[in-house]
Amino acid sequence: MYLELISSVSLTEDNRLMVTLKSGGKPSYQYIYREAAGVHWYNEISSFSSTELKEWTVDKWFKHILSIVSRIGVSLELAGDTQWNELTKDEIEQIRNVRRY
Repeated sequence: MYLELISSVSLTEDNRLMVTLKSGGKPSYQYIYREAAGVHWYNEISSFSSTELKEWTVDKWFKHILSIVSRIGVSLELAGDTQWNELTKDEIEQIRNVRRY
């Protein structure tokens, strides 16, 4: 399993959860779409993203992203200096409490 540290977690204007990597990621992460699970890779911004949140909470999407990304051999972990953008304190705490894969 390849470890990637998370530089930021953001909620976008169009209601998607973005998980940005410190390393910049790898071009091969684009193949995450093959899992057909609503998680996408954006190489230009080094981020995994959910589809629109709709019924799921941010912590459920975060857990889902961790799970799907682990299927391609990558373990995501919050860094000590992870930045939080457009999330409430409660949402940040819920994400911090998500069980790791």
